[in-house]
Amino acid sequence: MLRIFKPKNPFTPFRFIFGLYNYFFTIYGKPLIFLLFFSILFYSIAPYSTYFHIIVSFLGVIFFISFISMYLLPYNIWVERKLPSRVQAGKEFITRISVKNNSFLPVYAISAEQIWKPPHFDQTSTSNLLLNIKRREIGEVSFKCRINQRGAFEVPASIVFSSFPFFLMRKGKYLRDKEIVLAYPKYTPLDGFELPVHRKYQPGGISLASSIGDSTEYMNNRDYNPGDPMKKLDWKAYARLQKLVIKEYQEEYFVRIALVLDTYIPKRVKKKQIDDFENSVSLVAAIADYLSRKEYLIDIFVMGSEIYKLASGRNIAFLQNILDLLACVDFESTEYIQNLYDELTPKLKQISSIILVLQDFDENRKKLIDLLRSLGVSLKIIIVKDKTTIPFSFKETDNLTVRFISSKRFEEGLSNL
Repeated sequence: MLRIFKPKNPFTPFRFIFGLYNYFFTIYGKPLIFLLFFSILFYSIAPYSTYFHIIVSFLGVIFFISFISMYLLPYNIWVERKLPSRVQAGKEFITRISVKNNSFLPVYAISAEQIWKPPHFDQTSTSNLLLNIKRREIGEVSFKCRINQRGAFEVPASIVFSSFPFFLMRKGKYLRDKEIVLAYPKYTPLDGFELPVHRKYQPGGISLASSIGDSTEYMNNRDYNPGDPMKKLDWKAYARLQKLVIKEYQEEYFVRIALVLDTYIPKRVKKKQIDDFENSVSLVAAIADYLSRKEYLIDIFVMGSEIYKLASGRNIAFLQNILDLLACVDFESTEYIQNLYDELTPKLKQISSIILVLQDFDENRKKLIDLLRSLGVSLKIIIVKDKTTIPFSFKETDNLTVRFISSKRFEEGLSNL
């Protein structure tokens, strides 16, 4: 289920010449090297032409000096890249590279570029230019990037270049370490979300992770310690024992919600189904973001050939953990409804409500919903699909609500959840 996007080598046999062209020449050098090439071509045809002779002589000397400078001038630098480990898909982020000059002479005209890029990864700006880094000094170059799709991206070496002296050719220093960047799904934070909730008993005292607004269960008494709240004093015990005694409580009643993402798409997957699936992942991220701002426990299930589950909420884990999971999930073409029921059944006594985010609706999912309703679980079903394509009718009740979100009007549909 995990997706990791890896870069392709730009120096393949078919792209070797083009790769060298992009590597060695700056944006100013690229058109001039073409001009030099065609000038040499036309000069060979008309060797007595003064214009071509001047162009070939001038550009030839300039590129010769640039080429010699790349290998004769000292270029001993230390580089370190600072890349964010997590970003949101579609939003720009900054890649920063620290450059330290270990040469005995200054280093001039330093810039950087991300030449090797995984799919859906773009460098959206050129880096700043460091005109001069003196001996033992440290400078920083940076540029903006954007990842256009969620997933795990293997980002290979960035390259730091010196384009001294004429900004036509450049000599590079590799950052050889590969880094993994997680791109979270795009999502719009929800302002509201209707969900029937009620507290249930949670054995084991999970709610000790937080203590805001929950019912409590009496456990025992203990002696008063300075600083204990006065409202917990047991006055009856004080009258009997003639010493201050504190009541201790265990908070074990609170709201627990199961959030289930259906990743099943039948074989012969179409582009529209993939788009609907991406919308479903974004929707789950938005719901998780909303629930994480409440005093709920969240059990998230991402179903497929393997079952990924995570308990979050009430300071047990953070929204970041859920987004890490959603960043890498992929669709499945193997049916797994029975596995889902087996995972949910042991937890039904503690679960207050179940949110099912479905790609489609079929007979297997209808049976699952009927079975969960018969056990008294409150269900909220969200189907990312046009309502007219569903062959089943739904009758909403107190423990069942159904929402359809059309892929064409996905953003508008979020306001009706």
